[in-house]
Amino acid sequence: MGQEVATSYVNNLRSMIEVHIRALVDKEVDNILRKCGLSNKMPYIKEYGSKVDARVPRLRSNACYGLARALAESYNNYPDPRSLVKHSPEQIRTILEI
Repeated sequence: MGQEVATSYVNNLRSMIEVHIRALVDKEVDNILRKCGLSNKMPYIKEYGSKVDARVPRLRSNACYGLARALAESYNNYPDPRSLVKHSPEQIRTILEI
């Protein structure tokens, strides 16, 4: 019985903490957006985002792949890349998933 009460109490605390964290994050995001002058543009950004949600994973994947390839290519253009970083080109390709 005591363990059930403690579990219920912990779950209640966890829920309250999550609510407070969410409120803090929302407040900070609002402050940052207001300072950047983007607060009034957010409804447009959200509306646009909802229209392209189905294409986002592919676009993100393409962007990550392009960035990884560009980094790997620039890495290979150094005369002695081992003197600059501790990973080999093969390790960089593995890290960047290309």
